[in-house]
Amino acid sequence: MSRLGVTARELARRDPPPSEEQQGLERELEAAWSVETNNGVMDHWGVE
Repeated sequence: MSRLGVTARELARRDPPPSEEQQGLERELEAAWSVETNNGVMDHWGVE
């Protein structure tokens, strides 16, 4: 399980109305997570 994925979800939970900066950060974390899953890890977010 990737710490990046958990971090993105925790950030979203702590700050219900996400700022543009936070949304950008979450996109970066999701991108890093999708890259990691391309290495053979199951992607539970459905990113291809």
